[in-house]
Amino acid sequence: MDGARYGGIDGDNNDDGSSSSGPQRPPCVLLVPFKDGLQGAPFPMNTLTVRVECHTTTAFVSMEGTWRNPTGEKTDVILILPTTHETSLTSVVIQMGARVVETMVVPLDEAQTYATEQNNLPFERYHPDTFRLPIKGLAKNEEIRVSVNYFEKLEFHEGSYHVVIPLAIPFGVLTGPPEQSLKVFVHINCATPYCKWGSSSHPLITRHQSEGRIELESDNSQAWNLTDFRLSYTICTDEILASLLLEPAIPDTIQSYDPRGTFALFVSPPVVSSVSAYFGRSVVFIVDKSGSMSGEPMEAAKNALVFGLDRLAATDHFTIIAFDNSFVYYKPDLERATQENIEAAKQWVRTIHAGGLTDIMTPLSDAIQKLETALGVPYVFLITDGAVRDERLICQWVKEHGGPVRVMTFGIGPYCNAFFLKMLAEIGRGFSDVALPSNKIYKQITQLLAMAETPILTDVKIGITGLHGCEVYPFPIPDLFCGAPLVISGKFEGVFPPAVTLVGTLPGGSPFERVVPANRSPFIPVNKVFVKQRLDLLTAQAWLTSSEEIRREVVELSCSESVPCAHTTMVAYEVNPKAKEARRNKQGGPGKRAAIGGAAALAVGGVVVLGASAMHFGDIGATISNIGSGLSDGLGGVSDVFASAGGTLLNGLEGAGSAVIDGAEFLGSNIATAVEAVGDGIQDVAEGCCTLCSDAAGCCSGIGDGCGDGCSDLAEIVKSAAAWVGDLLFDQ
Repeated sequence: MDGARYGGIDGDNNDDGSSSSGPQRPPCVLLVPFKDGLQGAPFPMNTLTVRVECHTTTAFVSMEGTWRNPTGEKTDVILILPTTHETSLTSVVIQMGARVVETMVVPLDEAQTYATEQNNLPFERYHPDTFRLPIKGLAKNEEIRVSVNYFEKLEFHEGSYHVVIPLAIPFGVLTGPPEQSLKVFVHINCATPYCKWGSSSHPLITRHQSEGRIELESDNSQAWNLTDFRLSYTICTDEILASLLLEPAIPDTIQSYDPRGTFALFVSPPVVSSVSAYFGRSVVFIVDKSGSMSGEPMEAAKNALVFGLDRLAATDHFTIIAFDNSFVYYKPDLERATQENIEAAKQWVRTIHAGGLTDIMTPLSDAIQKLETALGVPYVFLITDGAVRDERLICQWVKEHGGPVRVMTFGIGPYCNAFFLKMLAEIGRGFSDVALPSNKIYKQITQLLAMAETPILTDVKIGITGLHGCEVYPFPIPDLFCGAPLVISGKFEGVFPPAVTLVGTLPGGSPFERVVPANRSPFIPVNKVFVKQRLDLLTAQAWLTSSEEIRREVVELSCSESVPCAHTTMVAYEVNPKAKEARRNKQGGPGKRAAIGGAAALAVGGVVVLGASAMHFGDIGATISNIGSGLSDGLGGVSDVFASAGGTLLNGLEGAGSAVIDGAEFLGSNIATAVEAVGDGIQDVAEGCCTLCSDAAGCCSGIGDGCGDGCSDLAEIVKSAAAWVGDLLFDQ
């Protein structure tokens, strides 16, 4: 155990944030001592209780564990929790005798002041697989109680929702037998009586079952394995099944800044085996092959393309575009997905090599125009790791010219703009995902491809009558696929009608219409289930429109619901109980967050700033410079965790990083312009040579090779310039 290091909290880090020593993702929630720059063995865990509320597509998880400091001396420790890109941590409470540490979600500018006040480096460094919270001064032999709350979207594949809780507790960490020290409670709220469940990892017993709800708990009469807890449940139906849940308006603003009512329409697909008619598809795969995709990202993307080709149906049509600052087609026209054509395409994919800059608009617009007259339902799958200057223009162009084309987007690494890709997919009635760690790229791309494999209801709309003010997310509404249940949610004013009408188009062109009655559930918190979807889409809209009003709405929603987003982050602080109670009484109740600056008002000592959001706005400078995506399983070391003044968490080099980006962006812009001019000149020379030379093809080939070498050299100049700007800033 002494040799294991978890969550990037030890070892030297490379410039891209990766660890040269290969830290591990923690196997479960752990409490790890840290002293003199070294990590110790995890503290013994006495008990752990896990409660899971599954609300159709989302799991809300609460963990409560107890540990004791066995070192016999006062010790600094780190709480580490394994997470995924779908995890939204909402609260952590740590009790150590009379001391209490809590968390709060605050705006980024407020978090920046906490770091600045301590004269430490700014804060933001996100770790894709691990949440980390430092705790100073745990007394010898003292017991520590930790409560963690988070929620995450459930994986859906092969017709089932899958719940995975990390419980692979290392040998020797748990002080008692697992069946005595561990307890798990799972409640499945599926809004329908057609539900079956099963667990492949742990023995469970059913405590209660009623229409739409199943209550399970761990069977402590049987032996337990210390492995991840896995449970799946299926909504069994051979037809499209829809359920509508309401949460009424809140009569005052004490509990929420937004008192409007909330609705959520869950549309479940039938199991694939019961589907007899299918839509044909026309698919254009667009894959980024710019220089920054070199190495593992490029190989993972190519392997995922092969997977996507293998999943095409015989009735589908397809082609492939590989792009950098130019693009090349596998075939200029879409061709039938015969086995022979698929094998030829797979061979072509394996010849793709990374190199060049990034231009998304040209291949995307060309693909959409090509799909205007295509057979079946038209789809674009865009895979990129870059950010580009004309992202808003791209979104606007797709909004005006995209027509019936569905757009699916996948981002790789920290330099792509996740909100551009999300907005592009929303406009195109598609789905979007982003992978940060390199070992997740293939899995997540293939999940997105499999999700969109079998559309069964297109042109989806809902009819809601009698409401004057209603927001719907997402809008426009995506298609329903066998691999992806559909969740349509929104906020409303007034009295919601007793039912809504769900309409769409079935395979073969026949219309679909279903009246869905509205219900209320005492178990499903509709507003909380839908808040993450709303936050992401509002953030994307604020980015697209550059709207300060929408950005403020995002910040207020994020802080009020305690869900971090791109404009907020989570902070931790030791509580002053008297100040907290006084603030609560002044606010009139516990439901509303403290005002801006509230963390400082409640804190005893310093405020620790924690990176808690995976979504990001991209890095144009790094993209222009063709800097590799720097994907790893560890972004940040323990040298960033404890600060000498007040325990502030050092979470990155945001100020210096911004300056480096600005410098690279400026230099990159001018060099990119020069490259374009040189390219135009070389093209003119090539055309002249083609007229004069008897061996025109060989001449142009030589000039093309020279141009390619020049572009590569210029890209290296930009990268070096960015590094030079960074060195200059650090020297100052």
